[in-house]
Amino acid sequence: MNLNELELFVEEEESVNPFSEDEGGIDGLLNANITCYTNGLQVESIISSLNTDYYLIPKFQRKFVWNKTQVSYLALSIIKSIPIPPLYLYVDRKKQVLLDGQQRATAIFLYFNDLFYASSDPRYRKKINFGAVSELNNRINELKIPQSEIADQLLNETLSRQKRKELKEQLNLSKKQTKELEKKLKNEYGLVKSSFSIKDETGDEKEISFSKFDKDSQNFLLRKRMDITIVECRNERPQRTYANIFKLLNSGGKLLGAQEIRNGIYWETKLYEDLYTFNESNAVWRKIYGKLSMYSKDMEILLKILSLNFYSVIVNNEIKINYNGTFSWSNIMEGYSNLCMDFSEEEVKREIGFLEKFFSKIQIDEESKKCKKVAVVEAVFVASCKLNLLCEGWHIEFDWIRSLEGTDEFINVLSSKGNVENRLTKAYRLVKEKYNV
Repeated sequence: MNLNELELFVEEEESVNPFSEDEGGIDGLLNANITCYTNGLQVESIISSLNTDYYLIPKFQRKFVWNKTQVSYLALSIIKSIPIPPLYLYVDRKKQVLLDGQQRATAIFLYFNDLFYASSDPRYRKKINFGAVSELNNRINELKIPQSEIADQLLNETLSRQKRKELKEQLNLSKKQTKELEKKLKNEYGLVKSSFSIKDETGDEKEISFSKFDKDSQNFLLRKRMDITIVECRNERPQRTYANIFKLLNSGGKLLGAQEIRNGIYWETKLYEDLYTFNESNAVWRKIYGKLSMYSKDMEILLKILSLNFYSVIVNNEIKINYNGTFSWSNIMEGYSNLCMDFSEEEVKREIGFLEKFFSKIQIDEESKKCKKVAVVEAVFVASCKLNLLCEGWHIEFDWIRSLEGTDEFINVLSSKGNVENRLTKAYRLVKEKYNV
């Protein structure tokens, strides 16, 4: 990674345990009705489950980031029966959602279909519709089988001129159809036919592509087994419990970020869907934040801003956080996420509208320096909402927002409730003074 790929905002460190301590937190895990079981499934069953959407990959999850070498090494592990970490799924309304291990699952699908992304930059890779890609790829493979047979027949020097002409026409037509399907595969899904190889101990490339094995070997590989761990919580509202379970699973290796876990748990929530769209498409926000985050840090900042505004109230000209539980960023974001599952369309529209109106008021120049602290943006956002400025004909200079980084409340950004309330109150008074409200 080079310096240009670093995240724009420097996040303050959590000073509390990252696991939720309220209902659904660690105490909630102890009391939750949780069932976990691990099955060994054949590779072909995993691929079939992806093709039929029996295993769902949340649409807001991280894009496929592995390179071809990583896929080759996973394939080698399968070939040599080297243990592979399990895929973790959770049960959500009779669906099995793949949350942890989607990179491995996607890599397996690509390897066994001789496919890989045309783009080496993960930011430009598209989500795979496994069923549609599999069907398209099968049609390409079916067309290529007679092409080889026709090519062999054309080697026969005793063929009549007419027969040779007919075979060439069939071959050309089949190749044309193949090219059209391969073009569709690339344009719609960003995928191309690919080979996979590893370097042996002498440094020579050794191809291990699935299609290069004979039929018996292919069937043998497809019947190799992988572990699948299913997590099921039978609580009435299991989302927060699931979020903490997967944080616990990732606490050692930090495989998934906290927001990536939330994306995977609340993926069917309307607010998340609209927030995801805003995050990708709002020009001002993208200019302030920078490139799309591979790990959903930008989405997390927006969710954090909305959560903070939701739980903030004005008391005696000060902003207080009215959260019924132990305050932490994790708690308020997950508490808000749980509540937004029941939001009406109008309520979702209101919440996203706060963001749309706020960022439409910001004036930012090409020469403006980047904001290093998300705390400044979140404080001015909450202050603007509480002062009902978003509906007024006002604007705010981004350089002025950035200038708040030098005030006492923002120099050392701490995440305790008192410090957050002090920052919000400071921004509330400064914005109020600036706009005479």
